[in-house]
Amino acid sequence: MRLYLVRHGETNWNLESRFQGWADQPLSALGESQARELASAISRYHIDAAYCSDLQRAFQTAEILLGDRAVVPVRLKELREMDIGELDGLTEPEVQARFARVIKAWRTDPTDVQMPGGESLSQVQERAWPAVEGILEKHRGEKVLLVGHHSVNKTLLCRLLGIPLRHSRTLRQPPCALSVIDFLPDRHYVHAVNLNWRERTNVWIDLGEEAKERVQKALGIIFDLDGVLLDSMKHYATAWRVALAEWGVVPPEIEFYRRESEDAGQSIRHFFSSADKEIDQETMTKVVERMCDHYRSFEDIQPYPRAFEVVGKLKSGGRRLALVTGSRRRDIERLLSAEQLAFFDAVVCGDDVQNSKPDPEPFTRAVDLLGLSSESVIAIDNAPFGLRAAKAAGLMTIALTTTLPPEELHDADLILDSLDRLPGWMGLL
Repeated sequence: MRLYLVRHGETNWNLESRFQGWADQPLSALGESQARELASAISRYHIDAAYCSDLQRAFQTAEILLGDRAVVPVRLKELREMDIGELDGLTEPEVQARFARVIKAWRTDPTDVQMPGGESLSQVQERAWPAVEGILEKHRGEKVLLVGHHSVNKTLLCRLLGIPLRHSRTLRQPPCALSVIDFLPDRHYVHAVNLNWRERTNVWIDLGEEAKERVQKALGIIFDLDGVLLDSMKHYATAWRVALAEWGVVPPEIEFYRRESEDAGQSIRHFFSSADKEIDQETMTKVVERMCDHYRSFEDIQPYPRAFEVVGKLKSGGRRLALVTGSRRRDIERLLSAEQLAFFDAVVCGDDVQNSKPDPEPFTRAVDLLGLSSESVIAIDNAPFGLRAAKAAGLMTIALTTTLPPEELHDADLILDSLDRLPGWMGLL
């Protein structure tokens, strides 16, 4: 039998960083999107049978993954997520305040730690593994989809890989992660773990205590504009590519994302040098003008969905907010409404500074305008130059993977795939 083992897509509780066990939460819009993405990736896979947890987030994921196949997922209570009892629905700060000893023991060795009113990890394995054995007995020689949960799937993978449960945290199970296992008469092979790894976030519980506290107690938040609040980076890259192509310079698209926030003159010199071409000041000025003209011609640039809903939550929660961007003020006012701009206590744009990112000047200026210390402010950016500038200004940094993968954002203290997560981690739900 070949087993396709999948974790369900995200729920709103996942986005809010709430502990989630037997609470029957449905998939969020993002979770449905994750499932559809995986469904597309496995659309050519033959599947004879499907099983899932009886919780709706697993059942919904299974239905999306099966698509038009004439297969109905069988719901099994044995495949439910770990019963976390009194922790269900609580945020990280709430759990730390009420169950600090339990969580400390869990992170030391989770094997037999009994959740208050719930289960231990070993109990989860004891109920879930026999269910898999039953599926194996019934479907020998067939291909089976199994949609489970974070802890359940990890106990199964530990059993299959011969890993003690105390080391289960070394295995990741991001939303819609896909693992593939072949069962033969006398042995099994784990072909892959997390094939569809689309997670773009550091796990909150893996952050150091000092970093957690700094996020929770932050008084100010500085946002970049493009790639953080505005879904504009494709437009930005297109404008650059069209402008540079007039001089026979055609860098790969990812280079524009890597060099976002850099001084335009420095970027142009880099692109021309990479193409073995020389450039003078007059040509440089023309390239910048062409790029700006092309960028301003786009009329479909919009904020990311829910971006300003998040900004509003943070503002309502008493945080002071700033916008730091290399864009000119007239462009900011063209792209954002007066209502959106009103969320910010300070705006620092390209017109306001002598030195652009990666120089720290834009961030130090914003911190001064907020009237806060750098230790109490977080900067959110999506590009290496912005992160370096914020670091140089003494700020804690959060990177969003809207344009670059995590491995290119290693300067950040925390890497997120969605801005939606931040209010929950700060206790602002």
